[in-house]
Order: sequence, then structure tokens, then C-alpha cells
Amino acid sequence: MIKKLKCSSCSKEWYIEETFLNELRICPYCSKTIREKAAVKEFDSLGKVIYVMIEEFGVDILQTPKKLAACLLDAAPNLKKEIRIFFKVLDEKRLLLVRDVFEQEDQYAVRGNTEKLKLLCMEEDGLSENWAKLVGESLLKAAEYSRGIGMPELFTAEVSDVDESSWMDAKSDNSPLQCEIIDRSPVDAFYDYCIAEGFFEKSNYKEAIAYYEKAANKGSDEALIKLALCYSGGIGITKSEKKALDCLTMATKHDSARAKYHLSAYYFQGIGVLKDEKKALRYLIASAKQGCMQAQYNLALRYRFGIGVPASQERAIAYYMLAARQGYVYARHVLAQYCQFGWDSMDG
Repeated sequence: MIKKLKCSSCSKEWYIEETFLNELRICPYCSKTIREKAAVKEFDSLGKVIYVMIEEFGVDILQTPKKLAACLLDAAPNLKKEIRIFFKVLDEKRLLLVRDVFEQEDQYAVRGNTEKLKLLCMEEDGLSENWAKLVGESLLKAAEYSRGIGMPELFTAEVSDVDESSWMDAKSDNSPLQCEIIDRSPVDAFYDYCIAEGFFEKSNYKEAIAYYEKAANKGSDEALIKLALCYSGGIGITKSEKKALDCLTMATKHDSARAKYHLSAYYFQGIGVLKDEKKALRYLIASAKQGCMQAQYNLALRYRFGIGVPASQERAIAYYMLAARQGYVYARHVLAQYCQFGWDSMDG
């Protein structure tokens, strides 16, 4: 599902797939943070009040236990008993252990230190298991909160639902209509195509091409595309860009999205035909709208950088998302960058 976002700082609007919403941290336009830690309004646990004091005064406050104890008692008088027991077991050696809990990057090491502190409280100070567990778990929670784990977050951007059917004008060339390609090949053609693929995998190109041709004659667009690639690369057959082009052209007459994508590359680069960027772009857009994820990704790049089309962040993201929905790794990588670091970080 698509969501529309509006930044509270710069008032710019953009669109994002709902599945990526939780990863979004900054506005792609002004780079202001749009996801922040929510303020703690109620100190209902020792872990929360320790976290807030560390956030406010820094980890160095651990070097002055009396000051920290006074701050904790002022902030959470309802936790007086828990705070006193916490400081009862903290000597100089253990304060270093506590400091290490907040400075360690390795989560396993953090857990190890809190477990070590729990055991020391039981074995050396005679604390009950429950109280020792409270001390250890409170420190662990405070450390996790400081890393943003488990704390409520405040999302400052305005979020609203979008009707995908009306999101873009369905009559324009900018309207992504499909997310997947439907294989319309006859069953017997598909059977021959599968046999051809088996031979191709085993590098038996002569038999593979024979079955690709059988499948193509029975109406398999995928077989025509594979034949085109073989002709183009001279794989198991005499290289011929003209025959490759003929195969792709025939497949596009059957309305093959992938054939249109490959044919667009021929016209963009002028392979076997006169270079024609307008025609290439028409094939690319048609392929992307029919659901070819490679075409969707390629078109997203063009809208991103304004190559042959007007630059448009909205349309670029739309096509990146369509490709990502189908599992296209590069599109997912770009969107992950976008969500974490903003538009300028995107390298694809």
C-alpha cells in the first residue's frame, strides 16, 4: 500500500511503500529527522529513569554516584526502594561494569556484563534472585533504550493513505499499472521451453536452440527472447544482431513486456538499427507498465536523473517500489538507502 508523506519542516510531499515506512528516518528533501525518540512522560521502571539520566547528563555521571542517586530520586520518588538497592550494590569496580554496558557496541557483550553484575549482586551482596534480576534487567533496558530499542518513537511527518488507482493518471506514460508479468505461452510451447532451458544449463547449446525454436514456433515469447540473446552473443549459433532484432520484434508483436525491454536497449544503443531514443523510451515505458521489473528499475533511474524524461522524484520512487515489490534486489537497495539517508544518498 502506498502512503503519502508531508514533512513538517519543509512541507514537501512524497510517496513511499508502507513496508518501507518503519525504516524512514529523514526527509529526502531537507534531510531533517522525521523520526525521533518520544519523550519519557512517566517513570514506571528503574530502566527508564536510568536511561533518561544518562541521556541528560551523559555517561560520565556514573563517576559521581551520589549525584546520580539524587537525580534518580528527584525524578522518580515512586521508585525509592529500587533506586536505593541499585546504589547499595554499586562500588567503584561495578560502576566501571555499568559504564561498559552503555559504551559497548556489541549487544552480546552488553548482556554478558548485565548477567555478570546480577551474579555479583547475588553472590557477594546477598541480594535475592528477584532483586539481582531487577538490577541487571534495569541496566540492560536502559542501555537498549539509549540505542533506540524498545522506546516509543515520534514520527513527525504527516502520513495519509493514497488510492493507488488514482495515484497517477492511468492515461499518461507515467502510470505504473502492473507489478508482475503474466506468461501467456501455450502449455506445449512452455514444455519445449523448459526442455531448452535444461539443455542450456548443461551448456548443450545445439539442443537448447533446437527446442527454443520449437517453443518459439508454438508461440513462446520467452523462447524468442532467449533466441535473441543467443543470436546477440553468438551462443551456440552464428552471431547475428539482425536475427536477434527480428526475434525481439516478433515477441513484441505478441505484447511481451520483456521483449520490449530488450528492444529498448537496441534502440537506445543503436544495435542493428539506427539509434532512436524516443522509440527506445516508448518501448521501455510500455515494458515497465506491463510489469517488467528490469524496465521499472531502468525507468526509475531515468526519472531520478532526468535522462530522456523530465526529472521526477515521485515517479522515480514509484517505479523503484514497483520493481522492489517483485524482489528486484537493486531497487530494494536503493529504497533502503533512500529511507535511511535521503534522496542524495541514492547511488542507483
